[in-house]
Amino acid sequence: MRKQITVGHVVASLSTKWGGPVSVITGLLPELAQVANIRVFTPIGYRSGEPDVEVNGVDLWAAMAGSASRFWTGYGGEVAKRLSEFVAGCDVVHIHELWHYPHYVAWQVAQRKKVPVIITPHGALEPWVLRYKGLRKKLYSNFFQRRALREAAFVQALTPNEAELIRRFGVPQDHIRIVPNGIPKLTLGELSEKRKGHQVKQNNIKTKGFREYGLFLGRIHPKKGLDLLVRALPLLITKHPDLRILIAGPDERGHRAYIERLARAMGVGDRLLFLGLVKGDEKWDILTHAKFFLLPSYSEGFSMAILEALAAGIPVVATRACEIGTLEQNQAAILVDSNPEALASAIDQVLSFPELAQRLADNGRRLVWERYTWETVARELMSMYEDALELAHKEVKE
Repeated sequence: MRKQITVGHVVASLSTKWGGPVSVITGLLPELAQVANIRVFTPIGYRSGEPDVEVNGVDLWAAMAGSASRFWTGYGGEVAKRLSEFVAGCDVVHIHELWHYPHYVAWQVAQRKKVPVIITPHGALEPWVLRYKGLRKKLYSNFFQRRALREAAFVQALTPNEAELIRRFGVPQDHIRIVPNGIPKLTLGELSEKRKGHQVKQNNIKTKGFREYGLFLGRIHPKKGLDLLVRALPLLITKHPDLRILIAGPDERGHRAYIERLARAMGVGDRLLFLGLVKGDEKWDILTHAKFFLLPSYSEGFSMAILEALAAGIPVVATRACEIGTLEQNQAAILVDSNPEALASAIDQVLSFPELAQRLADNGRRLVWERYTWETVARELMSMYEDALELAHKEVKE
């Protein structure tokens, strides 16, 4: 009987406030754990927060970061020590995201111990992201990140567009694999029943009186384009006087205050309702009752929230930066340029033409269940891990 391989996943955080990559870990790793020994390492402390998610069937390793983690996320002697032990017990190391101290240590230790490395940037090479705090990222790139990417066994791209960005960063084409994100394999019946039978929890999310609402689900961060949404709303409220937008997600470094000020200045402050972080049944209740899902990002790797909206059967309006490679060709979403007029026009179409909204919802739901489940993604990643091990064994023989 073939021995199961041990794959170690290295992340900068396992707190839901961190955003999309944590959703990837919680969805993907239990599926991988059915066919491999899976472990995950996370720092604890400033910025990384405390782990607040369950990752079933997975060996969790954690270490407290030091005070200098304010300057380099996850930095600390205990982190380095525990990561060295963690990597030593792995056949393959899979690093999620770029730039942070645990990524650097995991790469260094894996190099010394001849453990093949997979890196998933999770959108970190998008032009907007590279410009945001650009000087710091240039320093990290020159220090280790560019070399780590070029020397990885494989770099996982989530979309064809991201694959091209990775190639431009200097990674050889044959070391890039496109494997998308996914969502749990819930049945269409479960979500259909939720749409028919569940009522939004008025006391929890305070939506009483909202006859029609759109939903933004994600971190309140400059890259998410909420300023575009605020500037689009004045173009909509005459025709759609009952429209409100629910904004569900944690505030990132005070950006919510800026959005609230802008909304008041534009005369639409009463059109936004900030819910904070929502998850579990509450999240699905909000999703399944929204008129549409909205993601106006300036930059996006592979949005987990879009997948969830598609699965929930609601129409999606997003900027072109959110394209995952299949939305337009399958008529599963309306994608627009990053300007308020285009955004307002798309929202108006969804609200004004129910047949269009239903067609988008049906196409999106079909697309998710055919192509984007964690079961499918896990099979593709296991194939990549095995190829990485085979490459490593060949190099040892040579």
